[in-house]
Amino acid sequence: MNKYPKILIITHNSFDHHRNNGKTFNTLFYGWDSTSIAQLYFSDETPESSYCKRYFRITDKDIFNTCFSLKRSKICGGIIQNKVEIFKKNVNLKRDIFSLLKLSNKGIVLKILRDLLWSTDVWKTQELIAWLNDFKPEVVFWGVGESKFSADIAYWISIYLNIPLCLYYGDDYVLNSNYGGLLKRIQHKRIKYFHDRNLNHSKKLFAIGDLMAMQYQKAYGKEVIVVRTSTDINEPNSEKGNKSFGENIILSYVGGLHLDRWRTLVELGILLNDVQSMIPNEIVLNIYTLSNPSHSIINKLNKHPLHFCGSVYGTDVNKVMLNSDILVHVESFDLKYRKLTSLSISTKIPEYLAVGKCLLFFGPNEVASIKLISDNNIGITLTDIDTYNTKIDKLKEILLDNNKQIMMGCRAQNYAIEKFNRLINNEVLRLNLIDSITLDSNI
Repeated sequence: MNKYPKILIITHNSFDHHRNNGKTFNTLFYGWDSTSIAQLYFSDETPESSYCKRYFRITDKDIFNTCFSLKRSKICGGIIQNKVEIFKKNVNLKRDIFSLLKLSNKGIVLKILRDLLWSTDVWKTQELIAWLNDFKPEVVFWGVGESKFSADIAYWISIYLNIPLCLYYGDDYVLNSNYGGLLKRIQHKRIKYFHDRNLNHSKKLFAIGDLMAMQYQKAYGKEVIVVRTSTDINEPNSEKGNKSFGENIILSYVGGLHLDRWRTLVELGILLNDVQSMIPNEIVLNIYTLSNPSHSIINKLNKHPLHFCGSVYGTDVNKVMLNSDILVHVESFDLKYRKLTSLSISTKIPEYLAVGKCLLFFGPNEVASIKLISDNNIGITLTDIDTYNTKIDKLKEILLDNNKQIMMGCRAQNYAIEKFNRLINNEVLRLNLIDSITLDSNI
């Protein structure tokens, strides 16, 4: 077998240098042989990758037009060219009926109708079959999502090509998503049913973090292999003295505002403002995001000490982190969102750890991203089990003690070296994918 097995990745989002899902897969398969990797995806995006060159895209709009166009086309989706030269992508997504499907609070009926529309199998075209036969994948790697149709497509391709199916959990759409009204519960039951079919058919299960792996292994009794979203490690931090009087203390948040994270940032801003009167240095929390929030939200994120900075890309992200004293991550306290994020590790966390800066995390105590920091003592956490006074005391101590900032930054970076090493995690994934092919051939 070749060093790199030929793998077909099936996800909703394309490979991407900036956005969560696409960025995760770009990291997982970093350095993969370009002749041994291809992606089938379902969103109206242009892929960005330095190594993946083969793409086939089918969108909701393609399905709709094929089903209902007066001049019914037999073509549904097609081959997409990689745009690796693109550095900045237009972050203003089109707000048509198809992009609105992503809004879980408002689009549950549309999501059910969407799955029904895809169940017409109009996506099963000669163009797709020819593309698959030309590539000749040896294994299907399905990123588990919140729709039935992607499960169906991954399962069908595995059966049609007689190749193993492997599942990857970057987010949890099965164990902790059964909440809300009747329609949401019905949709969750449907998703779980077809997920379980795929899981029983699969050869290997992979997860983004330890808590995710542990919970799925406990629920299904099958081994779940942890493959972390790794990153490059910066040079260790050089020591420096405490802040001089009047020098700003720079905190930075680099990440999305979705899942109500913007509300948690506002809450943190209130706490920081309360601390401001107790310390001599000006506190500034800069917020960098690819999200496109409303003017109302931007105004809330521009109240002292919060400063909304908009988007940041590429090498500028690393510059922002290196020029910060403390890096901030938040998760929502809302019951719905804390369930959704309870097992997930944010894609930004490995980069935070690797840069060697002090980390300040604010969110529910049981959420995986928060537990990673508190359980390993590699940063400061403010959670719902802390009293107001405890939060204030923690903030005051870390903001005033630069030596503790440096110590925490070193701990975080050492943890990144141990757990988020790119070569080690990529090798774990590669060897297990090879093993899935071997297991399949022995049946």
